[in-house]
Amino acid sequence: MSDARVADALRKLARLAVHDLRNPLSAVITNLDFARGTLARNRTAPMTAEAQEALADSAVACDALRLVLANLELFARDPEQRFSALKLALEPVCREVVAACSSRAQQLGTRLAFEGAPRELFVRTDRALFALALENLIANAIQHAPNGSVVTIAVVVHDGSASVIVRDHGGAIAPELREHAVGVEGQLRGARSVGTRYGRGAGLHTASAAAACLGIELVLGGEGEQSEIALALPLEPS
Repeated sequence: MSDARVADALRKLARLAVHDLRNPLSAVITNLDFARGTLARNRTAPMTAEAQEALADSAVACDALRLVLANLELFARDPEQRFSALKLALEPVCREVVAACSSRAQQLGTRLAFEGAPRELFVRTDRALFALALENLIANAIQHAPNGSVVTIAVVVHDGSASVIVRDHGGAIAPELREHAVGVEGQLRGARSVGTRYGRGAGLHTASAAAACLGIELVLGGEGEQSEIALALPLEPS
């Protein structure tokens, strides 16, 4: 079998794995939500703090698994697949992703803070794919930020473009390691690759791949303890 046929077969197997795993994960999430609601309404036997914490931790774990599956699905796509590029308001998408990541941050002892732009901004992009890229950056920041610190997500305007910048104090990636950090090799070496901010689900590599699909820029920056990783998009006329 040729290399191209092997690659195509592996993509199909990955898509099948995503499908087979997503269905039971969805069922677990639905049942967890039902259990939490049922126990919360039970007046005769109130839910203990330990039970509340266990259910909350389970929900966050399911959310992390959902992100890993979404990342795998991106790499399992047909190489010829094209993504839609629609005009949309940037800030609501960012707020939605930040809200979705808040429970994960709280579980790991950090807090998210969103800083919006001074005016409404519009960009042309694929909403779901942009959200996936941003969620991976936030998840990486949550994973590396010190306990008790704040992860900031800021929208900054400059020269006809907007940057969504994720800042934390978990350590910046050194300039000489940045290309390696978002590449496949940096992810394969995992946590052993010092200074590359390895993230679960190949987070930085996925964010980089998503940005490439969208035709936007992933910018790694920061210095010392402060990391700054941004997605830069051209602005659309309002």
